[in-house]
Amino acid sequence: GDMAPSQIYVRNKEKSANEVGLKSEVIRYPKPVEEKPELDKMEELHNILAIRKRKMEFYYELFEHVPGIKLRTFKEWCSPVHWMMTLTLDDNYNRGQILHDLIEKGIDCRQMINPVHRADHFRNHFVDKNYPNSIKISSQSLHLPSATSLHRDQIRNIVKEFESCLST
Repeated sequence: GDMAPSQIYVRNKEKSANEVGLKSEVIRYPKPVEEKPELDKMEELHNILAIRKRKMEFYYELFEHVPGIKLRTFKEWCSPVHWMMTLTLDDNYNRGQILHDLIEKGIDCRQMINPVHRADHFRNHFVDKNYPNSIKISSQSLHLPSATSLHRDQIRNIVKEFESCLST
């Protein structure tokens, strides 16, 4: 709203996101604000997150007994948004090779982002030796497709192709 504390709060959130390299979007509604557009936008976001959660749960079901990987776990007090399907490979797997093989099979996957302490604006303030867990997880993790438009048969195929990459 127009209240100074609200404006400061939003400005600080934007600044913090930019400092760590995150893209943010502030949605401003014209005055007078009608409740319906705001509720519609919140419902739209809620629906997107619900779809992603169902896709993530299906991935987890399919990956449940796949050896050599670790799926993210969440504490009871945590409400993850399931924005990306992330898994971590055991040390005996070559993430780079698996990414290459999946891409060759037409599966759009990505390496996990570098730890935040390696970002350009933090690089001179932090050293890798203080963050071994972040480095290990980042170097052995990858993101699989997680678009809201994915169908269950596509997810099954992604998991099947992923498993075939583990056995090569």
